[in-house]
Amino acid sequence: MREFLKRIFGGRKGYDIGIYLGREHLNAVQLRPGPAGPAVCAVSSITHGADLQAVRNDPRLLKRMLKQAFRRQPFSGKRVVTCLPNDLVRILLLTYPALPGVPDADSVVRELRGRVPGGLEGLVVDYLPVRQDNPSRPKEAIVAMADRDKVIAYLEVLASAGLTVAALD
Repeated sequence: MREFLKRIFGGRKGYDIGIYLGREHLNAVQLRPGPAGPAVCAVSSITHGADLQAVRNDPRLLKRMLKQAFRRQPFSGKRVVTCLPNDLVRILLLTYPALPGVPDADSVVRELRGRVPGGLEGLVVDYLPVRQDNPSRPKEAIVAMADRDKVIAYLEVLASAGLTVAALD
């Protein structure tokens, strides 16, 4: 694992910063390479005292909160890994058929089209296969869906606050 992380992140002091913007707090954590593997370099939790929607719509407010968090601990860089706030994501467990020669992604999309009112247009969809142990039974996947415009707006507010998003979960 250590060698894998070293290849990906090279000689940087710290890895990307993990950011979670919750209902009441902005949480941030950053790891660094350590002798026994990754170790915590910096961690901060800032109570934003504002409506979550207001924070998501105001890059200046988010930037002030980030400065406050970054002043408290030795964070390095502006690359972040983040996830969408809970209220923007719909998560479901999907059962789909195991069809020979058909990729899982195609089966998941086909099954979702029959279940999502209004179709999949305008949505960002991601999935993670689970319970794949018996090929004769239907497969299951955890599916996350979000409105594309809201995803883009979230990424834009992060960029406007001076962050570079390396990954969005």
